[in-house]
Amino acid sequence: ANTDTPVCSDNPTVYITAAGGITASFTHPFMRITGSNAAVDITADPQITTGREGQVLTLLCVDSSVTLDNGTGISLMGSSRMIMTSGVAMVFMYNTANAVWNETSRFRP
Repeated sequence: ANTDTPVCSDNPTVYITAAGGITASFTHPFMRITGSNAAVDITADPQITTGREGQVLTLLCVDSSVTLDNGTGISLMGSSRMIMTSGVAMVFMYNTANAVWNETSRFRP
Protein backbone atom coordinates (compact mmCIF):
# COMPACT_ATOMS: atom_id res chain seq x y z
CA ALA A 1 0.00 0.00 0.00
CA ASN A 2 1.11 3.54 -0.71
CA THR A 3 1.52 5.23 2.68
CA ASP A 4 2.42 8.60 1.13
CA THR A 5 -1.15 9.32 0.04
CA PRO A 6 -2.87 11.45 2.68
CA VAL A 7 -6.38 10.58 3.81
CA CYS A 8 -8.90 12.84 5.54
CA SER A 9 -8.21 11.31 8.95
CA ASP A 10 -4.55 12.34 8.64
CA ASN A 11 -5.59 15.97 9.09
CA PRO A 12 -8.00 16.13 12.03
CA THR A 13 -10.47 18.92 12.68
CA VAL A 14 -9.51 21.26 15.54
CA TYR A 15 -12.42 22.52 17.66
CA ILE A 16 -11.98 26.22 18.52
CA THR A 17 -13.30 28.01 21.61
CA ALA A 18 -13.65 31.77 22.04
CA ALA A 19 -11.30 31.98 25.03
CA GLY A 20 -8.85 29.35 23.77
CA GLY A 21 -8.32 30.80 20.31
CA ILE A 22 -6.29 28.96 17.67
CA THR A 23 -3.14 27.05 18.57
CA ALA A 24 -1.19 27.09 15.32
CA SER A 25 -0.18 23.66 14.06
CA PHE A 26 2.20 22.99 11.20
CA THR A 27 1.93 19.18 11.14
CA HIS A 28 -0.22 19.35 7.99
CA PRO A 29 -0.31 21.71 4.99
CA PHE A 30 -3.43 23.36 6.47
CA MET A 31 -5.49 23.32 9.65
CA ARG A 32 -9.15 22.25 9.56
CA ILE A 33 -10.97 24.37 12.16
CA THR A 34 -14.55 24.66 13.40
CA GLY A 35 -16.38 26.32 16.26
CA SER A 36 -16.94 24.01 19.22
CA ASN A 37 -20.57 22.90 18.66
CA ALA A 38 -21.63 26.41 17.54
CA ALA A 39 -20.37 29.60 15.92
CA VAL A 40 -17.37 31.04 17.78
CA ASP A 41 -16.14 34.64 17.95
CA ILE A 42 -12.53 34.38 19.17
CA THR A 43 -11.83 36.60 22.19
CA ALA A 44 -8.40 35.14 23.07
CA ASP A 45 -5.40 37.50 22.98
CA PRO A 46 -3.64 36.66 20.76
CA GLN A 47 -6.33 35.03 18.60
CA ILE A 48 -3.69 32.73 17.05
CA THR A 49 -0.68 31.62 19.08
CA THR A 50 2.58 33.42 18.35
CA GLY A 51 4.58 32.10 15.42
CA ARG A 52 8.11 32.41 14.05
CA GLU A 53 9.23 34.90 11.39
CA GLY A 54 7.95 33.86 7.97
CA GLN A 55 5.82 30.92 9.14
CA VAL A 56 2.79 30.38 6.92
CA LEU A 57 -0.48 29.17 8.41
CA THR A 58 -3.47 28.10 6.33
CA LEU A 59 -6.86 27.74 8.04
CA LEU A 60 -9.85 25.94 6.49
CA CYS A 61 -13.23 26.24 8.22
CA VAL A 62 -15.11 22.95 7.88
CA ASP A 63 -18.33 23.33 9.88
CA SER A 64 -19.48 25.90 12.49
CA SER A 65 -18.26 29.42 11.78
CA VAL A 66 -15.20 31.01 13.39
CA THR A 67 -14.95 34.81 13.59
CA LEU A 68 -11.57 36.58 13.56
CA ASP A 69 -11.23 40.28 14.39
CA ASN A 70 -8.51 42.63 13.19
CA GLY A 71 -6.08 43.19 16.09
CA THR A 72 -4.95 41.02 19.03
CA GLY A 73 -2.27 39.27 17.02
CA ILE A 74 -3.94 39.33 13.60
CA SER A 75 -3.78 41.86 10.76
CA LEU A 76 -6.68 41.25 8.37
CA MET A 77 -6.99 42.64 4.85
CA GLY A 78 -9.21 45.70 4.98
CA SER A 79 -8.78 45.82 8.78
CA SER A 80 -12.24 44.35 9.27
CA ARG A 81 -13.58 41.23 10.96
CA MET A 82 -13.84 37.99 9.01
CA ILE A 83 -16.49 35.38 9.62
CA MET A 84 -15.11 32.09 8.37
CA THR A 85 -18.02 29.88 7.33
CA SER A 86 -17.68 26.30 6.12
CA GLY A 87 -15.42 26.15 3.06
CA VAL A 88 -13.63 29.45 3.72
CA ALA A 89 -9.83 29.29 3.68
CA MET A 90 -7.43 31.97 4.93
CA VAL A 91 -3.64 32.16 4.71
CA PHE A 92 -1.46 34.06 7.19
CA MET A 93 2.27 34.80 7.45
CA TYR A 94 3.85 35.63 10.81
CA ASN A 95 5.82 38.87 11.15
CA THR A 96 7.96 39.28 14.25
CA ALA A 97 8.48 43.04 13.66
CA ASN A 98 4.88 43.77 14.61
CA ALA A 99 4.14 40.41 16.33
CA VAL A 100 1.11 39.57 14.20
CA TRP A 101 -0.18 37.03 11.73
CA ASN A 102 -0.67 39.04 8.51
CA GLU A 103 -3.45 37.78 6.24
CA THR A 104 -2.02 37.14 2.78
CA SER A 105 -5.09 35.65 1.06
CA ARG A 106 -8.56 34.26 1.53
CA PHE A 107 -10.93 32.03 -0.41
CA ARG A 108 -14.69 32.10 0.00
CA PRO A 109 -16.62 29.51 -2.06
